[in-house]
Amino acid sequence: MLKAVNLKTEYLKNPLGIDIEKPRFGWNLQGDGKRQTAFEIRAAHSEADLAVGNYVWQSGIVRSESMLHHPYGGTLKSRERGMDANLPQRRGNPPGTGASPRGSRRGF
Repeated sequence: MLKAVNLKTEYLKNPLGIDIEKPRFGWNLQGDGKRQTAFEIRAAHSEADLAVGNYVWQSGIVRSESMLHHPYGGTLKSRERGMDANLPQRRGNPPGTGASPRGSRRGF
């Protein structure tokens, strides 16, 4: 089972304030030794919004083994808070298989 860990936004864990309009996300994987073949990033204003699918932005499924420098595709406003969930995927599994809802979220 894959799990996204060590989640960062612009190399920071849960930053409270960043002055970048398109912050980049990165993560590491923990799991059974298999590698990621794709991922999906979903962003919302709160964990509650993430839980019910009220997203402000979704990356869609990105076919990539890379876990570094994936830019936010939405528009951030001044003082706007956000949460995102990273859903790693490996070949043959649906998006998010193995993602831990608590361990795969970060604030930005």
